Amino acid sequence: MVCRWAPSSHLLKDGFTLRKVLDAFRSHLRDNGMTGAPKTITVDDDDAEISAIEACDWAKEGTRVGLCFWHTLRCWDKHLLLKVPGVGQRKLRDDMKAALRNVAEALVRPLSYNC
Repeated sequence: MVCRWAPSSHLLKDGFTLRKVLDAFRSHLRDNGMTGAPKTITVDDDDAEISAIEACDWAKEGTRVGLCFWHTLRCWDKHLLLKVPGVGQRKLRDDMKAALRNVAEALVRPLSYNC
């Protein structure tokens, strides 16, 4: 199940700590009938969010943290440019990106449904 909720960056500007945001999110899910821990929480590439999720009770219950699809592709793109540099290597990089994107889409497709 994928649930949409207020982004943490908006709440943090209003004086909430990340822990308070996570506690409020957990309460929101519980109030809407979800018991237990989510299997995965998807975030952007933010170390503070990842650390807070890993430190909360859900991590003890097996919740994994995943990067969003766009951030995953961006990370691969950045590292391919570093590892396979040069104008002459563009075709190889493009082929590698296409293969990685196919793998990522195959993994994401079964998980993409809304609540």
